[in-house]
Amino acid sequence: MNSVVDPGEDTALAPDWDWQELEEEALDLLKRMLRVDTTNPPGNEALIIDEILEPLLRREGLEPVVLRKKEGRSNLVVRLSGDGSEAPLLLHGHVDVVAADPARWSHPPFDAVEAEGCIWGRGAIDMKQTVAMQITTLLALHRARVPLSRDLIVAVFADEEMGSALGSIWLAETHPELLRAEYALGEAGAYSVHFGGKRFYPIMVAEKGFVWLELTARGEPGHGSMPSRDNAVLRLARAADALGRRPLRFEATPPMKAFVGALADGLGGPKGAIVRSLLKPIPFRALGRALFPDARTADAFSAMLHDTAAPTMLGAGIKVNQIPSEASAHIDCRTLPGQTTQGLIDLVRRRVGSDIEIEVVAEGAPVHIDGSDPLLDAMKGAIASLDPGGIAVTNLISGFTDAKPLAALGARTYGFSPLVLPEGISFAAMFHGDDERIPVGGFRKGLRVFLELVREFCGE
Repeated sequence: MNSVVDPGEDTALAPDWDWQELEEEALDLLKRMLRVDTTNPPGNEALIIDEILEPLLRREGLEPVVLRKKEGRSNLVVRLSGDGSEAPLLLHGHVDVVAADPARWSHPPFDAVEAEGCIWGRGAIDMKQTVAMQITTLLALHRARVPLSRDLIVAVFADEEMGSALGSIWLAETHPELLRAEYALGEAGAYSVHFGGKRFYPIMVAEKGFVWLELTARGEPGHGSMPSRDNAVLRLARAADALGRRPLRFEATPPMKAFVGALADGLGGPKGAIVRSLLKPIPFRALGRALFPDARTADAFSAMLHDTAAPTMLGAGIKVNQIPSEASAHIDCRTLPGQTTQGLIDLVRRRVGSDIEIEVVAEGAPVHIDGSDPLLDAMKGAIASLDPGGIAVTNLISGFTDAKPLAALGARTYGFSPLVLPEGISFAAMFHGDDERIPVGGFRKGLRVFLELVREFCGE
């Protein structure tokens, strides 16, 4: 699966890229992927992996490896070999997406419509645009035969939106040799955020853990015409309300202290002092929501400072006139760095009471990169070249990504997918939201910065 550069060949260290051609190629690849419905479930990532990406890479003389645990759920790994003097860099992404309701969209979610300076489609932000950027970067370096000091690996996964059991987790367990790297770059970082009159670019250095729970309430069955207080549905509803009404626990973790501190320093003056005060629970409750431009951004910030529990699925009964003997709910819990699954369960137990059964369905530990390193420094420099007025900051994200199994293999994992968003377009609002779209101009700039970052970091 290697494409080896002959060190005896005349190779430019800094190729004169045809940026217009590369940008158009990346945009075309993005549109092709957006037009494929890979809503998970069922996923059907093979429609992109097997029919678009693998043929494209093979036509270029590369040797991608395609592996799947289940039919139709393909994963792809391709490697561009360096001289081995430094450990590999892994670029990773996923091509499954969450569901979209076409009735709520301005343009059909799987048509890749280009309008109002944007490309609209489910996956435009999360995260087919990143995959298009990564694949184009690999191809550009391969074509220019740039000599590399470290292998460059690109992995495209299935199933991230449903927990990665058929994607990165399975691949890391069964073929770890394909994925081992010193560094890994994935999603959810380096997009512009407008705040307090400044532009910030958060680079993801930490992500919360997840604990998916199933709660079960039991009661006496009976006829719906004779209501009883011993009703499993009522008991479950009270438990779900107790969890969803407010976050579980406030804590200013080290990555959030660094993030908020950088925001405060960037703003300066009274604004900075107010933002810094949000690291304490009382000022946060009093001022948190008033400081942010929209509710989704405020919710995202709140999630970075709390262990959370969100009821997402409910189930009870088989007919309307029968009170069921049990009712269940699935709860999506997210844990801050330092929190454990048992610690989270203890918090949930205190909220729902002793008569609710709690079962762990799935879990993943938080990820946190401590300190700086050459790649983080290079990413901060890349932001400065992307937007001289922008401010690079490190941050924690509330969701989970494929970084978890890669971190378990020893990689230092970051979220870095540079994207310039105009004021008025919120990354947080589009993430799994309606009218997901990516500005064409912002994508073009991001591709240039990403390619140059990878070339400089991996080049001899």
